[in-house]
Amino acid sequence: MASQWFINRVGAKSSGPFTSQKLKELASSGGVLASDMIRKEGVDKAVKAGKLKALFPRTSL
Repeated sequence: MASQWFINRVGAKSSGPFTSQKLKELASSGGVLASDMIRKEGVDKAVKAGKLKALFPRTSL
C-alpha cells in the first residue's frame, strides 16, 4: 500500500490523505509550503515539509 500523507497548516484544518506523488505535485505548485507541517499515516509526529528533500530539494548557489 502506498504511503498516505496529511498536511497541517497554521490556521487551517488538516487536509489529506495524499499520496507521496500528489504531495510532491502540491509542493512544486505551491499547494504545500515549506512551513507546513506534514505527517505520514500511522505516525503521530508531524515535521516541517521543508525538511523533506524529496519535496523541497536544496539548491546550491
